[in-house]
Amino acid sequence: MKKYIINLKSTARTIHSKAELDKKTKIRLYWFLEPGPKNSPLKYVQAGDRGGFGEAGVMKFSMNTDENGVCEHDEFRMSACGLDKFKVSVGSKKDGSDKKTNEEYEVWRQVFYSVRYMDPKFLFTFGPVSSEYHKHGVWPEQVAAGGGSARVSYDEIIQKYEEGYASIQPVTQDRLEARILLVDRIWLSYKREFIVKTTKRAFRVTSFPQTSNPDTTVQSSWILWPRGQFATGKVGGVGIGNYDFTPNITRLGDRELRVSIPDGTPTATALDEAAGRGKLVYRFSVWFAKVLNGFANSGSGKIVVAYRTRDNAAREVSPRQGTMIHEMGHGLGMVPSTIQEYNEFNGNPIKSGLKKNPTQYQNGGGHCSTAAGGSDPNYVDGTCVMFHYGHDGRSLEFCGSCAPLLKRKNMNRDDMLWPTRSSGG
Repeated sequence: MKKYIINLKSTARTIHSKAELDKKTKIRLYWFLEPGPKNSPLKYVQAGDRGGFGEAGVMKFSMNTDENGVCEHDEFRMSACGLDKFKVSVGSKKDGSDKKTNEEYEVWRQVFYSVRYMDPKFLFTFGPVSSEYHKHGVWPEQVAAGGGSARVSYDEIIQKYEEGYASIQPVTQDRLEARILLVDRIWLSYKREFIVKTTKRAFRVTSFPQTSNPDTTVQSSWILWPRGQFATGKVGGVGIGNYDFTPNITRLGDRELRVSIPDGTPTATALDEAAGRGKLVYRFSVWFAKVLNGFANSGSGKIVVAYRTRDNAAREVSPRQGTMIHEMGHGLGMVPSTIQEYNEFNGNPIKSGLKKNPTQYQNGGGHCSTAAGGSDPNYVDGTCVMFHYGHDGRSLEFCGSCAPLLKRKNMNRDDMLWPTRSSGG
């Protein structure tokens, strides 16, 4: 069986076929196409992505040999779907009773990835990444990182998406290159300001503002900044000025802080007097962290993977490989919110055939809820590699819902959204 990579150029799906008789004579030959039994179902494959003979994608056509008994043509076109198999046969009888196999073919799509790193110890083996994608007819190939050295300057904590993206290498493979950056930690930082009103000088804060405004809300997944000074504050009341209580703020846990202004200080005396006239107003400026295993910009193929999360110990290799598989999956179009069905005969989209993807949910992007607990969008402990966070039970595999979508994905270079070298993306 011949395995063809069909997505690197627009003509790669067209396969040259040749049959030669054992004598020089001009006769009509009949060509037959047999799709493999495990090919992607046609109800999910649009007309332009299907395999077949000629523009119409038929399963049978005829053509004369030349005067030397040779019949050559470029009528056979492979499908765009990974691991689809086709048997091409040829014979001299219209009913195919004498046909013989001319060749068997299998569809493969190639993508590329390049790697930069801040420290050599952040590197890991990419074999399991390739092995998982091979299951779905995708052949990842590592290429050298563009722009010079693969090693970039070290920054212990990535605090903004832009900081990670700024060190990503230039494109070398137009539209098909995932560009990986291996960093130490990713703690995205967010500053929030809020007020607490109370008559007390000692109290705890265990809940934070939940609003519909992304610029003011404190997401439930965030934690108080784990290091150094994580908060500042000023307090005032009726008849007094503002006092800095920053030294009196203590981090008790990921989502809990304490304020304790000691007795006998000038600040305590002023606050006690003001508390007799009304509530004190504590104004906080607090830094939160969103700790990530990695992140990606799906439209540009930029991927950042963390070596550590919060602890000093490195993440195990397998979860880091899982992060790479996951983020590359996003770049290849996973997980779509809808699935289109097509007419099985002509490949035209069915108007009523646009269905919601049953396992897709939105939580920082499209993800997969297979085998997850909880409810949308805050599912917990899903097993698909496209679940939205890494945990011990998340596999390195695309689940039974996601795998067919990845196999059917059109990865033709001209149709991919990743940038070209000239775009500078």
